[in-house]
Amino acid sequence: MAEPRAVLLSIPGVRALTASGATVAAVLFATSLSSTASLTRPATMLVIGAGVVLGATWFVSQPATIVDTAPVATAGVAVWVILVAAFCGWEVAAFALGDDYEHPTFSKLADPVLERPPVRALAALGWVAWGRRLGALAAEGARVREASR
Repeated sequence: MAEPRAVLLSIPGVRALTASGATVAAVLFATSLSSTASLTRPATMLVIGAGVVLGATWFVSQPATIVDTAPVATAGVAVWVILVAAFCGWEVAAFALGDDYEHPTFSKLADPVLERPPVRALAALGWVAWGRRLGALAAEGARVREASR
């Protein structure tokens, strides 16, 4: 039995409609985010909401089972784990120390750059585009590994 997503995307025009809908949603998100004040609850809720929607969309669009037997470069994984752990440690420590200009979080450092609405809109679009590209790369890697079996 065919996967429902594959059947839906096989209908002529649906793929283009899906892509244009995603583009419109990204532009609406960026516009909405740029109209909120930086480091406020509405801006935070918009980012969290977009992350939840994108994460749920990605999760639902994945095949039921993915069996990956390809070897993983442990050195590459170790580098990314160290970078992510260092960033998370910096954020937690800075937040615990008061999130002031002596101990700034990443948000505090980025705020002067992102305080102008057009820059915030471009940053939001970049964030969504980057996430979409990472998702596409992951899907392509899964297809390549599946085809090589």
